[in-house]
Amino acid sequence: MDRGRQTHVVGLDIIRFGAAVAVAVYHLALVVWAVEFPYPLPSVEFAGAAWFSAWFGFVGVQIFFVVSGFVIAYSAERATPFSFARDRVVRLWPALVVSSFISVAVYASLAIYTPEEIAGRLIRQITFWPFEPWLDIVVWTLGIEIVFYGLVFLLVVCGVFHRVHGLAIALTVWSLYYNLNSCGIDWKTGACVIENVRLSQLLLAPHGCFFAIGIFLWAHLLKGNRLSWWTLPALVACLMQLSHETDANVASNWFVVDLNRWVARAIVVTVWVVAIGAIYASARWKEEISAVLNVNGRKVSRVLGLASYPLYLIHFPVGCVLISSGYAAGLPVAYAIILSLIGVVGASIALAVYVEFPLQRGLRATINRLQHPLGTWANRFRVDRR
Repeated sequence: MDRGRQTHVVGLDIIRFGAAVAVAVYHLALVVWAVEFPYPLPSVEFAGAAWFSAWFGFVGVQIFFVVSGFVIAYSAERATPFSFARDRVVRLWPALVVSSFISVAVYASLAIYTPEEIAGRLIRQITFWPFEPWLDIVVWTLGIEIVFYGLVFLLVVCGVFHRVHGLAIALTVWSLYYNLNSCGIDWKTGACVIENVRLSQLLLAPHGCFFAIGIFLWAHLLKGNRLSWWTLPALVACLMQLSHETDANVASNWFVVDLNRWVARAIVVTVWVVAIGAIYASARWKEEISAVLNVNGRKVSRVLGLASYPLYLIHFPVGCVLISSGYAAGLPVAYAIILSLIGVVGASIALAVYVEFPLQRGLRATINRLQHPLGTWANRFRVDRR
């Protein structure tokens, strides 16, 4: 049963924002203190135990991927090739450009990189170049997202979007194969060895299963289809990848939280499963949630959802500068971190509302002027096979 065009799923905005906050906490409260990064941080010893709740924040990225699978399937269903490509560019590029120039200002003022290095990293970043070095390490996920968008775009161009379920199955099989063959587990110690190179990421080998979960949930919850049994192997692949990434964190020489591998895996998997349950509930009871939030609540959740992408992009350079400034002003490190998180959240909301949205509107209007020459060319390759 096709339930037709659905209303906005408010809960996804809140989940997306929560995932971005989790990644920000992970980076600002743990990673930047334990790994040598070119940021102006105070020279104090980091007490990892005090930030026990920060270490598993990396799972926010895997939550993002599931939400992307859900949202992209939803938005592509009735899209033309032109409108799909336009909406992806409008969503990704303005915030990336603005955040990149914020990073340029930070690095230039602190003389972290030479002007030539800054220029090279900037060009790579704003052109979505999939290989580092970039200005900001967090953009590694954008290449993965764009590859997934490209696969969906091909379905739209060929007029076979109704076969998106087949794409999800292919991503599931590919990720399951990759995870089964890239990991040798010592069942006594729980140790896992994985070589997760950039090329495998861009081929969606480790993370394709997360996008697949999003597609399966979309088909079940918004299209009214029976939940595919392929969801189970996709979940297995996701849990394996989460275990691999947890092991990589626990085994690293900078990981300061003393945890048994199996306990660490259980915590990460639990957080991710709870998030997936929240996604399911958000779509299953979207009308009820929307009614409870009322108009003002929906507006707030929408703003938070829009701010999640800028937050993901700017939290590293801006957050580190705020921590350093707070510590220099006499604040204890813990308070400096908390205030930096509040600062980057506020800056992200302001960026989304007052900078990104007007830029998106202008870029959309500019691209729409090209709709006739480009849209005609692209749409002639689209064959409606439904």
